[in-house]
Amino acid sequence: MKISSDTLSILKNFSDINDGIHFKKGSLLATWHPAQFILAEATIKEEIPQDFTVFDLRQFLSVNSLFDEPEYSFESDKVIVTANNRSVNFLFSEPSLVLDPENRTTKYRENTLKGSIAKANITKEELKSLKQSAAILALPDIFVTGQNDTITFSVQNAENTGTNSFKVVVKGEVQEDFSSIMRCEHLKMLDGDYEFVSHPKLAYFKNVNTPIEYWIAYQSKL
Repeated sequence: MKISSDTLSILKNFSDINDGIHFKKGSLLATWHPAQFILAEATIKEEIPQDFTVFDLRQFLSVNSLFDEPEYSFESDKVIVTANNRSVNFLFSEPSLVLDPENRTTKYRENTLKGSIAKANITKEELKSLKQSAAILALPDIFVTGQNDTITFSVQNAENTGTNSFKVVVKGEVQEDFSSIMRCEHLKMLDGDYEFVSHPKLAYFKNVNTPIEYWIAYQSKL
């Protein structure tokens, strides 16, 4: 089996959410933040032939860089990565060492859409500006507020609102006014345009062009 560049990009993104991952038989990949603030799921092009766990996903991805278009062959306790006359035996991890999202994505998807209080679209450029402004201004929080069919993403410091701030305002559908906070460090989505749904407890982001979804827990209500 070969692993496409698109799947490698998804796996690299998932490694920013959790160091390890459970690969499940089939074409679905999911990961869960160790502190349970972020849940993500993606549909990949490949069919994974069996269940296995990788403790250090970044190391697993680095193995790929040793080769040009390597083949992945799976055994009960390892994957053998080969190209030309070179190979790597990469041993699987004990599953209990990595947090398993199990079937939570289905539950989260149903609950988020059922309990939706606001919807909008947010572009790649708008999300990029939120991340950049948080880094430049050294701000830790994103205030998400909805009112009068307008949703505002404001990068601030929840503990000191008298500091610098940056905001992005988008048009949306707001069923009820709301104000919530998420941490900037939890905005770990793959680059792209997204459909955004706000639930009283969660922010849900669904990529418009890539089959990948994220659920980010709000820290608290304002």
